[in-house]
Amino acid sequence: MTDYSSCILKNLAPYPGFVEHPERVSALNGMLNALDGAGFGKLVRLFETRQDDQARDILFEAWLACMLRRNPYVHDLAYEPEDMGNSAPDFRFWIGDVRFDVQVKRLYAISNARDKTQFRRRFEERASGIPTSWFLNLWLSEEFAQSDIDGLFFHIKKGLNAGIFTPGPDDAAPAFDYQWPTESVTDHVKARFSFHAASTAEALPHLHLGIVMLTGSFKEAWPGGGVQMMAQRLDHKVVRRAFDGQLDKARHTLARDPGPQQANLVVVQPESDSSLWVDQATVADALYGDHVIRSWVGIDGEESTWSDREQGGLFHPNSYRKMCGLIVVPASVWPLSEEFVGIYFPHPLHLGIIEQHPKPFPEMTFHVENAWRQSKA
Repeated sequence: MTDYSSCILKNLAPYPGFVEHPERVSALNGMLNALDGAGFGKLVRLFETRQDDQARDILFEAWLACMLRRNPYVHDLAYEPEDMGNSAPDFRFWIGDVRFDVQVKRLYAISNARDKTQFRRRFEERASGIPTSWFLNLWLSEEFAQSDIDGLFFHIKKGLNAGIFTPGPDDAAPAFDYQWPTESVTDHVKARFSFHAASTAEALPHLHLGIVMLTGSFKEAWPGGGVQMMAQRLDHKVVRRAFDGQLDKARHTLARDPGPQQANLVVVQPESDSSLWVDQATVADALYGDHVIRSWVGIDGEESTWSDREQGGLFHPNSYRKMCGLIVVPASVWPLSEEFVGIYFPHPLHLGIIEQHPKPFPEMTFHVENAWRQSKA
């Protein structure tokens, strides 16, 4: 058995939920060895060469490979099949005589994505000069811009050198005790942050980046006291734009026409910070159009109301015609989860053939619009 422990600790360093728990590192090591022995060496090699968010992306793909291998009806499972060249999907397999082409994406930071990436890079460049085995947890507001990165970092470094910051418990949710700029009122705070101590100081010789949250609200307090982050629901246009970007990237690898013997799917997992707003209703609004309640008053004066959707959803008849649907896996599902959790959002254009396809993940559920039920009644 190959020991991937040092690789896991290095590549997943920003994720204390992995690196601070030896049993999880051991479980990931076992998973990578199992995939390598089952012919998924390319997937394992990719994990070895990626770090931070990219390593986390590959880990999600590795977990999906494990879920598909667990399905006894899946056969000829291949990761990025070489015979398809640059147009290969992430996974290709068959269930019976139905071929599945599946593209896998992680939905990162619906807003502030570039700022978050830049912050991670700049942080790692400067953190080596701060000899403390703490993790820094951050919340960045909508007003946070690339030009703010150096100012925030200088403030954090100055405070650490002066000893004015203290770490919180490593087993508690981030409290985001400190803010920047310090003189800002609540509505204009660009960043909030807190710290927690690493459990193994020798493994983390300097300050590391922990959890990074985006676009929240601190105007409310939970019962019992203490300001906590209350998630704001993002504008549906922003969510729709984020999903549109991922579907567009997957388009070129899902080129075969859907049919009774061909299923083309995209599997997406939102990152933890963006998943605060990506619930089932939000995804449905993005794909099928915003949900509205319409009313009509008849000549007798009686008012009738019904549920409807506005135009503008991503899954309209002339868009993404070669995709059977989108499967959304909640961010709470870990790469060590033993069961698959996800919701299949079908493209309305292919409802008839989707009903004939077997389920690649037996535990997944289907999103069904009321209009589809009524059309069958």
